[in-house]
Amino acid sequence: EPAVSSRIRYKIGESQNISVSSIIFQGEIFFMEFLFLKAFDFAEIFGNVVSRWYYYAILAAAIILLFVYFKLSKPKKRNNLSDTARVSYVAVLTALSAVFNIFTIFIIPNRFAISLVAVPCFIAGYLFGAKEGFIVGFLGDLIGCLIMPNGAYLPIIGLASGLWGFIPGFIFDRFGGDDRVKTVISFIICFVVCSAFLNTLGNWLYVVTDRNSTTTFFAYLGVRVWFQIIVTVINASLCLSLTEILPRVLPENKFTFEVRESKKLSVMTFVLSAALFVSGIVAVIINIPS
Repeated sequence: EPAVSSRIRYKIGESQNISVSSIIFQGEIFFMEFLFLKAFDFAEIFGNVVSRWYYYAILAAAIILLFVYFKLSKPKKRNNLSDTARVSYVAVLTALSAVFNIFTIFIIPNRFAISLVAVPCFIAGYLFGAKEGFIVGFLGDLIGCLIMPNGAYLPIIGLASGLWGFIPGFIFDRFGGDDRVKTVISFIICFVVCSAFLNTLGNWLYVVTDRNSTTTFFAYLGVRVWFQIIVTVINASLCLSLTEILPRVLPENKFTFEVRESKKLSVMTFVLSAALFVSGIVAVIINIPS
């Protein structure tokens, strides 16, 4: 699933025997908990810095590599915004990313989750580039963790959240062609790198090291991957629609978009996106354990 949070977020039930009614009931509990936010607990969130130092070492190495890349790269200009306006847009998208992280819903703890975090991450990469995309994804995940801590911070999944914005930004920065095609390619790569690999790795390490499980990585991946595909399709369908909507509602003199010449193709994109979204939702409902 896209950008499942770097902490163990809201969990619906503690077993795999979960019904739709229990999801609704647990959702009510969640909103009550949200109204009475827990106090910031540094020990709870970052208590694994020493015992799981290698998580943070991986994150630090990745950030250093990204910093070098951002310093050396010269991506094409995607907008004509002032620095103040650009920071404002990125701040809003980061806030949305944090909200979606907070409202990530686990159908089965540490395995299946519904999340729309990929949407603000994609928008940031699409509108502003790889650097802003990474910032929105990474900070949105971290802020969400600080606001509603529900376990230790998992840096590997925080990195995956950042890459959900970096990868689309990189593709739109470096390659020309149809925005729809680049959106699909972005989600395919993000699914493989972020969902199937990094998210699964982060959650698997948590299960193995903190719960003394003997499950192998590939066995754990095999259980999760089908649901990850469904949620990725839901996020991709929304973002495909946004590549048609945003060029029509944002100021033309401020952003650089691909020229939309075929209204028929735009309509087909909306229809395909709607079909994918509905299919994804139906698949989620069907596969909720009864």
